[in-house]
Amino acid sequence: MQGIGFTDAIADEALGKIEHVLRSELRQVPPPVVTFHRPVIVPEAIYLPAQPAAAIQNLRTTCRTAIASVHPIDPESLPYRPHVSVAYVNADSPTEHIAQAST
Repeated sequence: MQGIGFTDAIADEALGKIEHVLRSELRQVPPPVVTFHRPVIVPEAIYLPAQPAAAIQNLRTTCRTAIASVHPIDPESLPYRPHVSVAYVNADSPTEHIAQAST
């Protein structure tokens, strides 16, 4: 989600700075309150979108902006859709039964 890379590819000092700035910024952010209702079925997955999405998007923006202050990332570079993944699809299969179960 945050695009900083794998922890074994980042120096411990940089990780410590990232952790410090995240802890400092996130202390000031109230926990987001979201709900998850009907699943969305797309060719590659089934997921539950977070509502309101802005609550999670704001949290992500706070995290990415904080990280960018100490580590080279573009805070707006990656698209993001707040959700909980339910399943990933690895083969062609009919989806009607899933859609019916979610109504």
